[in-house]
Amino acid sequence: MNKIFILILTICLSVSHLIGQMTNEGKPKSWTLKSQLSPIDYYLMPRFDVEQQKKIDEINDATGMKPWQFGFEHTVNYGLNNSGTWTTLANGDRIWQIEFESVGALTMNLVFDDYELPLGATVYLYNPKTKEVQGAYTHNNNSVDRMLGTTLIQGDNIVVEYYEPKAVQGMGALNISMVVHGYRSLGAYPIEKAIEGLNDAGNCNHDVACPLGIGWEDQINSVAMIIVGGSGSCTGALINNTSNDGTPYFLTANHCGTSGLGAWVFRFNWDSPVAICAQNGNSQDPGGPYNEINGATLRANNAGSDFSLMELNNTPTGNIYYAGWDRSLTPATQTTGIHHPRGDVKKICREDDPVTQSTMSGADVWMVADWDQGVTEPASSGSPLFNQNQLIVGQLYGGTAACSGTNDNGQDDNYGRLDVSWDGSSASTRLKDWLDPGNTNVLSHTGFNPNGPGLALDAGIAQIGGIEEKYCNVDSFIPEISVRNYGHDTITTIDIVYNIDGAANVSYAWTGILLPNAITLVTLPTITASAGAHTFNVSTTLPNGAVDSNAVNDTRSFAFFITLGGERIDYALATDCYASETSWVLSDSATGAILFSGGPYNDAFGARDTLNNQFCLPNGCYRFTIYDSYGDGLDGTGSAWCGRSGDYWLTDGSGHELVRMNAVNGNFGDSSVHYFCLPFVVNNQTELNSLTTFEVFPNPTTEQVYINLGLKESEDIHLQLYSATGQLIEETKQTDVLLAKFEFSLKDYSAGMYFIKLQLGDQIYAKKVIKE
Repeated sequence: MNKIFILILTICLSVSHLIGQMTNEGKPKSWTLKSQLSPIDYYLMPRFDVEQQKKIDEINDATGMKPWQFGFEHTVNYGLNNSGTWTTLANGDRIWQIEFESVGALTMNLVFDDYELPLGATVYLYNPKTKEVQGAYTHNNNSVDRMLGTTLIQGDNIVVEYYEPKAVQGMGALNISMVVHGYRSLGAYPIEKAIEGLNDAGNCNHDVACPLGIGWEDQINSVAMIIVGGSGSCTGALINNTSNDGTPYFLTANHCGTSGLGAWVFRFNWDSPVAICAQNGNSQDPGGPYNEINGATLRANNAGSDFSLMELNNTPTGNIYYAGWDRSLTPATQTTGIHHPRGDVKKICREDDPVTQSTMSGADVWMVADWDQGVTEPASSGSPLFNQNQLIVGQLYGGTAACSGTNDNGQDDNYGRLDVSWDGSSASTRLKDWLDPGNTNVLSHTGFNPNGPGLALDAGIAQIGGIEEKYCNVDSFIPEISVRNYGHDTITTIDIVYNIDGAANVSYAWTGILLPNAITLVTLPTITASAGAHTFNVSTTLPNGAVDSNAVNDTRSFAFFITLGGERIDYALATDCYASETSWVLSDSATGAILFSGGPYNDAFGARDTLNNQFCLPNGCYRFTIYDSYGDGLDGTGSAWCGRSGDYWLTDGSGHELVRMNAVNGNFGDSSVHYFCLPFVVNNQTELNSLTTFEVFPNPTTEQVYINLGLKESEDIHLQLYSATGQLIEETKQTDVLLAKFEFSLKDYSAGMYFIKLQLGDQIYAKKVIKE
């Protein structure tokens, strides 16, 4: 089974690198006030059938192939403008509060679908009974998509408190879209002291403080527990790149999810201070504040080896480590796993026999036949497998290994192979672009300790910003380069050299004060490029006028594509529960060349995922094909586990619908094909500015197609019949038309889609016709 707990697969969102760690500092402003605040606006969540939910969970748990669910989602819409209580303080500052209660909940957490805080504003979450508090969330948690997921508060009450200084009054935005009721305990502690996952792992596990962890301290510090959407759990690890620049790349399993990453929480250093080593006993929570990072951005993933590489939205601090890796084909002679089983504190397991190559559900894996010490369990998914050289060779996909009392059950585990993950069709499906940015082509690379000793004079490129991967009718941009001082010496001058596609270098002289480990943002002059594919290259050189001690981290590149004379197309896919069956292709209908493709995706049994894509297409005709491997399209109504169907649609930049699913209940079978053309094809046109009638019949047709036209006033008309590939088949022109009937013959043409284009002056209308 896939070793993952998932309750919520939250909606897709992307987040910027400006999102910060939750500080876990201070207290809510209201706790320090002596003056009386207004009564808090209170909302009681509706009850649901917990026992029925648990019966469903029992079935899912027995099969092990469905998400391990412990919370119930309440969809809400509460924000600063429609709910809550405002209190204005004597100095003009304001406090907004709202309270939720969900009777009997063991834990509660929230999802904000609109989160944008100004400088100085804070958000705290707390239980008014126990005074457990999470926060402060600040402007550092702002994201491009203005969304945020929170960690869990114990108990069945949660208060949200927003503090807004007078100087930024009205500048903040806050809206709550989901309240989650935790109905199953994840811990072995009494309910009133339940801590998610603590002591939920089997008794054959070894805490990382056990003798088994001696000598693995660095690798242990690379591993983090992932709180998926605030309600589930996986494991993953920080992984180093050949630049040794501390870019917070994080490796986990593809089946843990690749959407909604902005609502994920990554908890580092969650290690028991006491050692429970394959025995009956209770590990201990190290206590807060926890070392957590909110949110990440997907960089690459591939189901072929079940890997997902993301970049955390902020660099973690404290006692952390970037693990090294080995992409060679040589099987490890001894392996070690470090993980968070069932969301518990960190554990370690060991196998003293070599791994073997195998496959699992179509994925290429390293198989651990039988652990010698410890095991993995659900929520260990994505955890790293280290070889005898303490380098990552894979991440956990699944298996049947488990505890049998204080012993393991002798079963196997399978890890997606890093050597397979290394290569793929593009940067978004492989590791090498991210973990080897300098294209050194090494087979293995050591880890990196950001807290360890470094070089005296070492400047480098930490990140390239200000450039988008795709531009539509835009040919210029302003690069923003994050330059980092990786050395011990303060840097005052750096030469920044950049070019497009390896052409003539341009030099930019930076001056300032850059302290050790500090980052400065350098804005370069505007760059203009032609249409097509390009690569922006940038390097640092001559820090303080001297030779850089480490050239490996000096250079970075960014690939981008410019389309001129194109139109923005928005594509939305609302999946059914079985998104792993769904894929799609957008191709040029004339040449058949595949322009864009996607899927399969991750199954989602909670709220429906809507996956959004954006294309920039030049004028022409296109074919959109959506596939379902099971053969029932996006129909989820036939499943007792789902009960909802999917949908999909494509629109142009003006909002005109180009493609829409038209199958009943979404059941289009194995595939469904749609054709559309740009710029003139607008399906289902309803606003006929100059027309009273524009009818095309019969539709579908076998031979003839007739067009009835009714104009508001006499006008010259131009009618054209096009194939789906954009070929003009037939046309007619008439003057002074008010009411008229026209006819085109499709008798000698093949079955498929055709378009009738009507031009009235500078206005263009279109209808599609199906020839059977």
